[in-house]
Amino acid sequence: MGWCPFKNLWLARKCNQSCQCVCVCVCVCAECVIIYRSYHRLLIIIDNDLVLFTPQALCLLPISVCIMSLYEEVKVHGYAEFCKAVSDRKGKDIFAYFSGDKDADGNSWCPDCVKAEPTVRGEISHLPEGSVFIYCQVGQRDYWKNPNNDFKKTLKLSGVPTLLRYGTPQKLVEEECFKANLVRMMFTED
Repeated sequence: MGWCPFKNLWLARKCNQSCQCVCVCVCVCAECVIIYRSYHRLLIIIDNDLVLFTPQALCLLPISVCIMSLYEEVKVHGYAEFCKAVSDRKGKDIFAYFSGDKDADGNSWCPDCVKAEPTVRGEISHLPEGSVFIYCQVGQRDYWKNPNNDFKKTLKLSGVPTLLRYGTPQKLVEEECFKANLVRMMFTED
């Protein structure tokens, strides 16, 4: 197992997925990130040995070696699926991003959602370890515009896109989701 000399953290751990492959959990403390970026290497565990790989060597790894993220991402559609996802992950730090539905080509009816998604995705690496990111499509435009829809009535959403930290008052709505610094603060501050 690898050990972060700066923060005394494990750098990698075994995969917790059913594939039982070996996965990576690269330490994201400031010191290790600087080292990672300066050497352009990736720390990975194979048979309990810490190995450094250059980006060119990564393509030689077997498919059974995969990168493990520090958070879980769940994609849901509609209020019922959102509630189930939250219920299944009780006790975890949950961040939810609400967006207008996408069509078969991946295009949303919501232009603000299209503009905000790259910003939110660009900051997602700042999510706390062990947290959950729920990407929720709220429905078609006519459903969303109904003032009695479940998202507006129960979750008190006023617009899409909305990024919130579930169970707290922390929330970014519409244009606020365009600002990377606000999204990062949402992910990093209690």
